[in-house]
Amino acid sequence: MGIYPEYFKHADPEIVETCDKVVKFLQQLGGEVEYIEIAELEEVKVSHIIAIISEFVTGMKEDYTEHLAKLSPEVAMILSSASSISALTYVTANKQRTRSINYLRDHVFNKVDVILTPATAITAPRIGPDDLSYGLSDAKLGADISRYVSIGNFTGIPCLSIPVGYDKQGLPIGFQIMGRWWEDHLVLRIGNAVESYMENKLTRPKVHYDILQK
Repeated sequence: MGIYPEYFKHADPEIVETCDKVVKFLQQLGGEVEYIEIAELEEVKVSHIIAIISEFVTGMKEDYTEHLAKLSPEVAMILSSASSISALTYVTANKQRTRSINYLRDHVFNKVDVILTPATAITAPRIGPDDLSYGLSDAKLGADISRYVSIGNFTGIPCLSIPVGYDKQGLPIGFQIMGRWWEDHLVLRIGNAVESYMENKLTRPKVHYDILQK
């Protein structure tokens, strides 16, 4: 099990403490931790944003050109920004994707079977009174929420997020497992072990819908 300490700890203290306990639990089950480094995470973050919003605007071209007035200001702003990205910039971002894939293959997954991180750097933020009507554009908030998502989403490795506790406000804390390409089964096996850590500790939200209920 690989942990990049600097990356793992780049989250709210409550989240780091809770996720540390899960790692210790997995060690008690026989898992071995090896400290690793994941290079160019800042480049990954920027390239991921470039690639995803470029694909976003391509997929929503008709909505953007014909129904702009119906889109929220936040979505319209993202689409407008993405429309100005050049083909060269998009290709450069995807070169970073290839670099990151090769790095994970040759320098991370040659040493460990999975990478462990918190799922998010913060718990769920409060929805402001105008957010539902006008959207919310907050770069720091977006970075905190997506910090641990970019590398997996950008490189296509299987990832699993599991609730492992709650902060002082009762908001859920997530733990993430990332594995090699095509080794979803291993990610799910470790995820199953993590779920046993939370056995009889999970609480239902005040408002919820059980999708498994017949």
